[in-house]
Amino acid sequence: MRKTKFTFFLILVVLTGVLVFIIIGENDSYDDPANLSVNIPDNKVILSPTEMLETYQDDLSNILYEYQQEIALQSLTRDDAIKEIREKILSIAHIPADMKDLHLKLVLAFSRDLNGYREEAIGIYKELQSEHIWLFSRFNFLVE
Repeated sequence: MRKTKFTFFLILVVLTGVLVFIIIGENDSYDDPANLSVNIPDNKVILSPTEMLETYQDDLSNILYEYQQEIALQSLTRDDAIKEIREKILSIAHIPADMKDLHLKLVLAFSRDLNGYREEAIGIYKELQSEHIWLFSRFNFLVE
């Protein structure tokens, strides 16, 4: 039953991606380079790829640190913290191309953890710790 739900979710994500691709592909204004004007509001800043990567790493690190402290102070249960972490990670708007795999694995790990597959989630956390050394100390509260 759970595998069926996961398969259904995966099919839904793929179909949504195809639909978005079709909608974007039908927009003819992207074909003419003269129509590609960029209007940047005055209060918006364009980040370089390096700045975007640093911002993402800082945001993610701060999210994990915040909930690590909440759990240490026992103001949140581990499951509540995992749920809130997942929601905050999903709300990160700009994900650098280099971090998309990490981002996807994090969301998957937190989802697996919430759905009762803690051992599988811990395996993903440990894998991410080894792949992204800057996250090593931030995952300790998740693998204990």
